[in-house]
Amino acid sequence: MTGCGTQVTDPVPTLVPKTVLVYPETGGLALICAGEPPVGEVSTDVEAVQWAEAARTAGEDCRGKLAAVRSWLAGWPKRGESP
Repeated sequence: MTGCGTQVTDPVPTLVPKTVLVYPETGGLALICAGEPPVGEVSTDVEAVQWAEAARTAGEDCRGKLAAVRSWLAGWPKRGESP
């Protein structure tokens, strides 16, 4: 007993933040690439080949990026699992 003192006898509780894992939402269609578009009107064979190469390159880029996203998501714990 301290009389008129202001000494606190109970320790102040320490607050510890809780970590909450928020699973990223991607949506089903976000991970699907469209097929290559049909060839439209072209004037020369060279233009047709250039368009085809550009379409294939774009498709390859899209598929590669989506594969990386799928791989990244595969490493996340499933809903309800602890991290």
